[in-house]
Parts: sequence; structure tokens; C-alpha cells
Amino acid sequence: MIDKTQIMGLSDIFDYSFNLLKAILSKALRFSAIFIIPAGALALFIYTVMAPTANDLQLGENAPGVFAATMVMLFYLVMLFLSIGSQLIQIGILKLADKSLAGEQPSLSDMFNVAFSIAFWRIVLMYILMLLPIIGIVIIIGILAVLLADLIGGGASGVILLLIIPTYVAIFYFAIAWMYGKTIIVSENAHAAASLKRSYRLVKGNWWRTFGRTILFGLIEGLASMLISLPIAFFVFGGDVLANFPQQGSQDVVAMALYLVALFKMIILVYIISMFVTSIITPVYQLVTLYDLRIRNNEFAVEIPTVIEQVEIKETETDWEARAAAWEKPIDNNPAADENTVDPKDPDGN
Repeated sequence: MIDKTQIMGLSDIFDYSFNLLKAILSKALRFSAIFIIPAGALALFIYTVMAPTANDLQLGENAPGVFAATMVMLFYLVMLFLSIGSQLIQIGILKLADKSLAGEQPSLSDMFNVAFSIAFWRIVLMYILMLLPIIGIVIIIGILAVLLADLIGGGASGVILLLIIPTYVAIFYFAIAWMYGKTIIVSENAHAAASLKRSYRLVKGNWWRTFGRTILFGLIEGLASMLISLPIAFFVFGGDVLANFPQQGSQDVVAMALYLVALFKMIILVYIISMFVTSIITPVYQLVTLYDLRIRNNEFAVEIPTVIEQVEIKETETDWEARAAAWEKPIDNNPAADENTVDPKDPDGN
């Protein structure tokens, strides 16, 4: 469980993330494998069946160009297919991690239900909403570039280069500010626009901290993914890549094509394994850091009422009677006097 009363340092974030990942790892691996194995097999099948063959490359002068265009088109098709699978995995892992923090253990069917629920389409809409400002910025920059080029009498390319830096700064700023939108949609059942607004509000006062942590985590996660995926991919397809590696100065189009097909397969396998790793780790990290941002924004603060101790004196009826009797009793100013004391005005005691 996360201590919601203490803000997190880097060591706390890694400790919480590691412990949470350890708690859900078995179920997360099973859930991810259900998506990754068919997706990876289909991706490699597409490259094996649909890629141009050596015979296709010998059909004419334009064959190499057609081959290159086909390979690129297949690559983007496979990337789109795998990206959709990655989003579904992350939605399920987010729900699993969120429920685990609450002390619950959702089943695989629960994870499937949320992955294919309205949450997926809200995330799609969220990405569309994120693209709209970027498109608007690009259009504005283009218009400004043309107008400034006319004013100064120069080409628009130089003006665009001048304006491209603030453009990328603005895009990068909002990318960090909105990065928790998906996590908020799944964990809080928020709508697309509301999730972006809430993410921006949480990150606003912690942008540089979020930026630094994201860069550091991205480097660690990327290194871990490469250390796992590259050896496996090279073991599977490295032999084909090396066997078809073109010799220096070679004009053999067929050999080059076979080399590229093997290389693309290896790249796809690297991406599949990396996606498998990041789709499990990233949701856990983002959920933990989202809790930290909520703590820093005092969302878990509890108002502690000021307790004033009041001493209540309860007096019984007997107490009041005793006080009344004491007031009616004559005051004796000489407690040491007794019955044998002689009054100087009446020595005989009369």
C-alpha cells in the first residue's frame, strides 16, 4: 500500500513501483501474453507472406521501388496493429495495478472487460484531442512563416526554422502535462477531455519534476527493453540477416531484398518484445507517480479538528448544601481559642 500522507522521492517511487510490479507480475504476464503472442505471430506472418519475393524483384526496372514501398507500408501496418494491442494491454494492467493498491484482485476476465470497454474509445478520443492543438500550432506556424517571408522578402524555409523551436517546446510541454490522461481514464473512470484537464492541473506545479522523472524512467526502461529484446531477436533472425548481408559494391537486388526482409523481421521482433516489457512496466510507474502528484496536490489531506480540552466541573446537590452551610456559619478569627479563654470584660464569666 502507498502511504498517502508522505510525498515520494525517487527511491520511494522505485520501491513502490517494484513492489507493485512484483505483486501483479504473474497475472500481468498471462494477460499480456494473450495479446502479444497472436499479435507477434500475425505481424511476422504478414512479413513472411506479403513481402515481395525474389521472383517479384526480377519482373522489371521498377521492382525495387515497388518492393521498398511495400515494405514500408507493411511496416506501418504492423506498427499500427501492435500499437493497438499495446494500448489494450496497458488498460488491463492499469486496472490490475489500481485494484491491487485497493486490496482487490481482479480476474483476467475483469481485465479483458475493461480493456474492451468504453475506456479504450475514451483513450482513442483523448489522443485525438491531444493532436488537435498540435495541428493548430503547425497551421499557425505555417501561416506566420508565409506572412513573415512576404514581409522580409525571403524564403519561408528560414522563417519556419526560426519558429520550429518554440513549436516543439509547446508540443513537448503539453505532452508531459497530459501524460497521465490514460491513467486517469482507467483509474478514475474519467472522460477524455476531463482526463486531460485533470492531468494538466496535477502536473502544472510539478512539470519539471515530472519531466525529469519521465526522462530517467524512459532511459532505464529503454535500456532494460533493449537488453531483453536484442539478444532474442538476433538469436532468431540474426543468422538470416548476416547470411544475406550485401557485399560492398554488390548490385544484387535480390540479395539486398532478402537482407531487408530479414532485417525488418528482426526489427519487428525487437519492437514486439520491447512492447511486451514496456506495456507491463509503464502503467505501474505512471500509476505510482500519479499518486505522488495527488499527494503533492493535497488530495489525500485530512482536516484534523482542533481539540480543546474543557474541564467540566460537576457539582452535586450535596456540594451546594455544604457551601451554603459554610457561608451561614460564623467566622472564627481565633481558631486557637477554646472554652477556657477568659474574657477581660467579664472575668467571672457572667
